[in-house]
Amino acid sequence: MGIFWVINLILVLLESVFLILTLRNYVQLKEAPVGRIMVVISGIFLAQSLILALSYVKWSYMGIGKVVAIPLLLVSSLGLIGSFLLYMLSRI
Repeated sequence: MGIFWVINLILVLLESVFLILTLRNYVQLKEAPVGRIMVVISGIFLAQSLILALSYVKWSYMGIGKVVAIPLLLVSSLGLIGSFLLYMLSRI
């Protein structure tokens, strides 16, 4: 597994951690309409993160190189930033 795939995997797993924490915060508000919507949104983003993690591992073992992995670093970084901001919003 190349270094770029490892970095992508770490970023997406950190994103998943923030989304799990976000989901935990919003589950407490599931009685409110906004709370239910945020639980669904957090769950969708968490599923996407886990699917990406599995895809990164598979693509790495398939031998897909840095031509794909480097641009995905930007996508993974933006996902991490977005999940962190969603987590911060869930703490308000």
